[in-house]
Amino acid sequence: MGVFVAVSLARLAMIPAYELMPMEAYYALYGLHPALSYFDHPPMIGWLLWAPLELLGKSEWSVRLVPWAATVGLQLAAWLLLGRFLPRRRRAAAWLLFVTLPVVTGLSLVACPDVPLALFWTLALIALHRAVSGGGPASWLLAGLLMGLAFDSKYVALLLQAGLVLFLVVSPRHRRLLRTPWPYLAIAVAQAVSLPVYLWNLEHGFASFRFQSVERAEHLLRFDLGGSLFVAVHQSALVGPVVFAAFLAACWRAVRSWARGTLDADRLFLLAFSLPLLAICLAASPLFWVKMNWPLPVYLAGVPLVALAAGRRLFRWQLLWVALFHLALAVELLFYPWPVGGDDTVFGWRQLTRAVEERAARHPEAFLFSTDSYKTPAELRFYGDLEVHGLNVLGEPAYQLDYLGEELTALAGRDALLIDSDRGTPAWGEALDRAFDSCDELEPIVLERRGEPVRRFRVSLCRGYRGPPS
Repeated sequence: MGVFVAVSLARLAMIPAYELMPMEAYYALYGLHPALSYFDHPPMIGWLLWAPLELLGKSEWSVRLVPWAATVGLQLAAWLLLGRFLPRRRRAAAWLLFVTLPVVTGLSLVACPDVPLALFWTLALIALHRAVSGGGPASWLLAGLLMGLAFDSKYVALLLQAGLVLFLVVSPRHRRLLRTPWPYLAIAVAQAVSLPVYLWNLEHGFASFRFQSVERAEHLLRFDLGGSLFVAVHQSALVGPVVFAAFLAACWRAVRSWARGTLDADRLFLLAFSLPLLAICLAASPLFWVKMNWPLPVYLAGVPLVALAAGRRLFRWQLLWVALFHLALAVELLFYPWPVGGDDTVFGWRQLTRAVEERAARHPEAFLFSTDSYKTPAELRFYGDLEVHGLNVLGEPAYQLDYLGEELTALAGRDALLIDSDRGTPAWGEALDRAFDSCDELEPIVLERRGEPVRRFRVSLCRGYRGPPS
């Protein structure tokens, strides 16, 4: 418990140490515009951010208190989950393993949909295990509620419902439960709790479902025989190479035992809620870019599975790894010795906002927009009182910026300031020519750290906006 308290306080102290990542500023935009759901994710992260943003205003504290508190809850839930499978002495060691995982630290420091997903997924596992172990109707109803809340956090939580069915089908001892109404009632409750997501999609032409399925598949489509190796490498970084290797070994042994008919129900339960997602990611990786955070729920049941077979040597090697990881992370966040390429950085957004405010004051009639996806618009909206538009100005998709209810046709005839991170040749020259009478590049904005230039943003004055293309 002492390690848990110390680690939690250290993570809390890190909240104001670095600026928001672009995705955090983007999810803060969710919280500042409450809705049933959102374009690229279900609504839970926006719902959770709404209250602190309303009460505390826009700051790192108001955004990051949510992941910090949710991760504290996640770790306590992990203690309860581990207690269903391990004796108290072994549970303490397994919990220390979980508390210090790099991915848990990441969840506590960055506001994203994975944070509530991990919390509700773990709570759902507790309720589901209680339900299939002889729990009464309340356990099934609670499991349904928590599975629904997990789906309201991220769509991958649909695998909780699939995992329940899979476990009941492959477990001879529990198959009889399929002849009772309880599993179906739990799934029905989960679907009912997911209604806000369905209603939003129905109202907006199923935009989110299409984006997260067909459109994302098209965007991430590639052919790379080394994709599975890449997944293995970034998952080793996510939880540590020792835990990842131990998890693969535990899955292999569990599958062999199941094939022989000797696998106990607890290991089969944990296997049903961990291995399928990892198998899907590995199978898809030669054809699609699998992002690092996608397999995250694997380890919520995976760590207990590892702990059932782990020895003391595993814990010692893992703790050495996490000590090195946390030291490197603290140095990076506090001193930023290794600048991050691209826009996914925690440095410079306040400085950029002040510079953009100065430029906007010189051109008070011009509106602001950026072609840096959602990243620069979200950061400028968060750190300043600036209404910054995205690619929707050029008639291109702009993620949640398309659904804020801002009428771009009202901007027709006005000039605009285009703020773009410098990535070489502008990619939107033809689109700018169609949308504006002319565009002239102005003096760029150069961000400095310790007197040295580290980031550069192009600034263009675009005259005579013709309105968004149809």
